[in-house]
Amino acid sequence: MKLTLVLPLMAALIGCSSNNTGDPGDGGTPDGGPPPAPGTTVLDSSSMDPNLYLSMTIGPNDRVGVAYFKGTGGANFEIRYVEWQNGVVSASQKLPPTGSATGAAMQRVIGLSLAFQNNGQPAVAYLGGGDDGQMSPFWFQSDVAVSFRQSDGTTWVEDIAARKSNDGPTLCGNPVSDSSLGFVVGLFPAMKFIGSTAYIAYRDVHTGQFPQQDWQGSDLKLASGSPGNWSRRPIVCGGDDKKAYGGHNQMIIGAQGQLAMVSDEIFDSPDGTGNNVLFHRRNADGSWTSTPWYAPVLQIANTQKGPSLAYDATLGYGIAVVDRTTNTLLFTSSANGSVWTQQDPVFQSGTGGWYPSIGIDPATHEPNIAFYVCSQRAGIAEDSCAAGERQLRVAYRVLGNWRLSVIDPQGGVLPKLGYLSNGKRAIAYRDPGSGAVKLYVDP
Repeated sequence: MKLTLVLPLMAALIGCSSNNTGDPGDGGTPDGGPPPAPGTTVLDSSSMDPNLYLSMTIGPNDRVGVAYFKGTGGANFEIRYVEWQNGVVSASQKLPPTGSATGAAMQRVIGLSLAFQNNGQPAVAYLGGGDDGQMSPFWFQSDVAVSFRQSDGTTWVEDIAARKSNDGPTLCGNPVSDSSLGFVVGLFPAMKFIGSTAYIAYRDVHTGQFPQQDWQGSDLKLASGSPGNWSRRPIVCGGDDKKAYGGHNQMIIGAQGQLAMVSDEIFDSPDGTGNNVLFHRRNADGSWTSTPWYAPVLQIANTQKGPSLAYDATLGYGIAVVDRTTNTLLFTSSANGSVWTQQDPVFQSGTGGWYPSIGIDPATHEPNIAFYVCSQRAGIAEDSCAAGERQLRVAYRVLGNWRLSVIDPQGGVLPKLGYLSNGKRAIAYRDPGSGAVKLYVDP
């Protein structure tokens, strides 16, 4: 595959322990940072772009799966999957090359989502497929693609869940959202399984060219089904109100076993910083209820890489998001997904609170939020975080008060937090200096 990048990446996948990190022999890292944290395993020690999206999920028997992109030289890339269980890292697996039918190359890395099927095998959703005969010089891949691992544990098969803006049977009802010319539909996929049915939310940017009808007019849509048998319906349609829906999607299974998700609005580009926090939940009849654009859950001018959502039957829904303009990490919760608590500032010191990932402690029913600290100094840009100042932290709430712990003194970009069956936290993330893929598990 060849990729014209929004975010570049170079990598080679090696499973190893935290004691095998390319350490130069002084107990630190090649870029001068402190030694890694106890409980940390390096899943991929190669040099990568630390800002590239990755996805983690926890499956049967506490199998922790991580999917992400790997560089194969120059501008060529592939999607890899690696698994951790009881301290043992599996050999990485390469997913099928997308666009193989035409020989075209993957050219955009705009999100990916990992979930376990009901048979215990992983599946990964991403922007893939072909350009649907449009001969686009930019969107060589433009579909909602899903690779399903088969029961042999090694074979992956790619299927296309959505190709066009007018894929149905349920449509938005406006000519922009339902255009037969719209062929770029696979951005920011978010996937979950209920039984054998896959549900994949995605951003539809129509022809992927023009500010008003494509970026501002984008829709948040849902594909559901199984390989070779998919149906599509809108969650929120943007063709009329031009509110740039479908950015940085994240999906969970919430109350009554129904799907719920958060997203933000991305104006003026296919991928970029988001605005505001929107909450969406699926109703029993298959329709969706969403917070309206004029009354978002949180009104934020820059969400960076978007909000994070978790659910607990005692606490309800919890959302974490950073306000990048002030470097303030915010939390809000709701018992029913309709009425939300006043935003609670969790962290607002120096430059940090970035890329939050929230989980609810199953024992205490209190939120835990993993996030990245760039610097103790204020006003530092993303590409200027000093090695000696970076940290991966977790904020956790006790009796209404937030406490902080340092998970990795080397830092951690784009963390993904989850819980094992024994209540221990698992956090997948990238090293901010090398881009290496790491996994922390509570000792």
